[in-house]
Amino acid sequence: MHNDCQVIEQAGLIAALEQAADGIVITDTNGKIQYVNAAFTSLTGYTSDEVVGQNPRILKSGTQLPATYEQLWTTIRSGEVWRGELINRRKDGTLYHADTRITPVKGINGEIVNFLAVKRDVTPLREADEAQRLLDAIAESSEDAIIAYAPTGIILTWNRAAEIIFGYSSPEAIGRHVSIFVAPERRSRLEHLTQQVLQGNAVLQHEGIGVCRDGSPVEVSATAYPIKNSAGEVVAVSVILRDISERKRTEEKIHEKESLFRIMADGCPALMWVTNANGRIEFINRAYREFIGVSLDRVQGLDWEKFLHPDDAQPYLEACDRALRERAPLRSETRLRGVKGE
Repeated sequence: MHNDCQVIEQAGLIAALEQAADGIVITDTNGKIQYVNAAFTSLTGYTSDEVVGQNPRILKSGTQLPATYEQLWTTIRSGEVWRGELINRRKDGTLYHADTRITPVKGINGEIVNFLAVKRDVTPLREADEAQRLLDAIAESSEDAIIAYAPTGIILTWNRAAEIIFGYSSPEAIGRHVSIFVAPERRSRLEHLTQQVLQGNAVLQHEGIGVCRDGSPVEVSATAYPIKNSAGEVVAVSVILRDISERKRTEEKIHEKESLFRIMADGCPALMWVTNANGRIEFINRAYREFIGVSLDRVQGLDWEKFLHPDDAQPYLEACDRALRERAPLRSETRLRGVKGE
């Protein structure tokens, strides 16, 4: 009767092991495999017939240090439970991460008679961790401020570039409202843009004024994207901010120089003009405009060739083309037609 109970008990235990979601391996004290369940086969690709009698080293990937396995065996042979993560290799050669717990099974006299290993596949978690580390590294190496904030406006992430541009350290910024770096008169605009993104829309290349920690303004170009969860719901806003202060200063200097040039050119009695690389007029001075009877708003893209005297046009245009090809100055004479045809 006692033996019958043992048989029934063992049969029930095996049935339970077969239903387990985690891979289970039972070995003898030398490490020889005596049993694997169905989850083990699903995880590794090895059937019970292929691994029973084998050593678990057939799963080794060769990517971990020998010290890991030395410490593992020292622990379980001393009667203690070992837990750690092993990178193993499936039958098809692919690698997987297994969160592993190995427990010594003791007999009635306290001696170790078996080892029971429970393996859980955590590969997706590790891949997600690796992807997150990669994203974090990219964010930290970016020269643009990369910030994420919750729908309530609370800052969730703050990279190194954000620290440099706005002057707030990451601990100072995270947990505060995103309006800390927005000028007060532009906060209503921030709310409008946030609502657009929370509706699933991206906001591209919006330029505005930010405020640094010391109160100084900084001109930025902002691009915002919705961050969605697996259900497609927008759970946060991601913003990339580029400091365009230097670009704006350069543009302002160029604009000032252009304005100065135009003022000087308009005061010159000689006919002056500027073309683009394709030879299309971009600017003509006042004397030239008055000579051909064209207003300033009609200058852009003007076909200046039609004002050349027909008898002089061909040799003059050939001389112009040659000067452009050779990147040489042009000195030439030609007749032009005025506004009255003279």
